[in-house]
Amino acid sequence: MTKMKTLMKALETTKVDSSSLTYMKNVLKKSGDLPNGQPGKYGDSDVTPKDAATMLCAIIGASGRKQVTGADSAVSLVSPCVVEQYHRDREKYCKEPDNFFGLPSQGHTFHQALTAIIERAMRDDLQGVNYLSASVRRRGLKAEIEIDTVAESYAAQYFLPTEIDPSFISGSNAVEKVKSAISYIQELHEIYGGKPGTYEVTRSVSLPVFQELGRIFRE
Repeated sequence: MTKMKTLMKALETTKVDSSSLTYMKNVLKKSGDLPNGQPGKYGDSDVTPKDAATMLCAIIGASGRKQVTGADSAVSLVSPCVVEQYHRDREKYCKEPDNFFGLPSQGHTFHQALTAIIERAMRDDLQGVNYLSASVRRRGLKAEIEIDTVAESYAAQYFLPTEIDPSFISGSNAVEKVKSAISYIQELHEIYGGKPGTYEVTRSVSLPVFQELGRIFRE
């Protein structure tokens, strides 16, 4: 566990300016996705790797949008996952891995994956990982995590659904968050037609960011 102020400082490694980070934090606190803290620039509440993952969801998912809403974290909570394992040359696919950072290879969410990666970074600074990227591809309507290690490579894709099961959403204002998330997803499908193929990466979070987050929770 660490303090919100420490987390917000560490998130500046994403290259997002502090005023934007503060705005995201305030919106997610209001929607119930983050804990409330003391008055001030950041608020000094205690936060966990799960809270850090929520902020990453907003940073990645909201890039390029004029406003941030609770939907930016809610969307990532409900996205189904498909994990594939492949050789480093990325040509010959291998058998699906048994797990992804300790999570089931099928069925976990983008938010859960980001949380697990931060927890792993807290334990061993992601030793053995050569490349790591988490991103949202707006035109493909999906989030994606890619990882290369010394021995193998993985790709996890999280597709935005057209409907949301309310049971996936917890905390205060759950109904409002579900409605907001559904509206956001429908908007994307109307703009891009839900057709993969032409991918536009809005923002990616790389290995050094996860290592920095691991450090602050470790210390």
